[in-house]
Parts: sequence; structure tokens; C-alpha cells
Amino acid sequence: MTESKVAIEAEFTLLRNQVQGIKRRKLERYRCPIAAMGKLQFPNSNEKLDVWVINLSKGGIGINLSHPIGSGSEVIICLKSDDHKTLFHKESRVVHSTEQIDGSWRVGCEFASEMSDDELDTLL
Repeated sequence: MTESKVAIEAEFTLLRNQVQGIKRRKLERYRCPIAAMGKLQFPNSNEKLDVWVINLSKGGIGINLSHPIGSGSEVIICLKSDDHKTLFHKESRVVHSTEQIDGSWRVGCEFASEMSDDELDTLL
């Protein structure tokens, strides 16, 4: 099973080299510090999941989870600043869940409203 995932990733690498001029993301993404944690909450539910934050932009976030979440799902992302003084709650929509080679899932979420430059600076 792992062999097919590696082959697919290799094909994507080749495809990426062919379409380098095409950009899909509208906003620049920033890698988060190692071990950056956040929480994911489902509206109208007390369920909260710890998530690893991989990258962040004004318009969205990439997180790692142990399982996928359906595209279009409404979620709330909770993030703390490095000094733990500021807490951000961002209403979001899941755009994709992509299985990773290690069995975890990369989940991309789009914020309902963009972060300000100051908010982004506070988190990075």
C-alpha cells in the first residue's frame, strides 16, 4: 500500500515541474514553528481536537490530524499567540483532507474572514 502512495507522489512531483508557472494559492503561506499547536472545534458541539499547525496565511490554515474531515465542513480554529496572551477563534471551512505518507491527514481550511496583518504577525 505504501508503494502506491510513493508512486503517486512521484507523479505529482513530475507534474509540478511541468506546471510551475501556474499558482493556485491567492495568499502567501507561512510555515509555523515546529510543534505549533491549535484546537479545532465543530460548531454547535463541545468536541475539540488538538491539531498540529503546519502553515498559516491571512486566508487559511494547513493542519495535521490523525483522520480526515469532509470537504465543506464548518469548523472553528482556535490559535494562541506565542506569548499565550492572545487567543484567536477563526470560523473556517474545510477545503481538503489529503492523506500523508505517514498515515496522518493534511487538512486545509479557508477562514470565513481574512486575518489582519497584525493578527498574522502576532501568531507568527
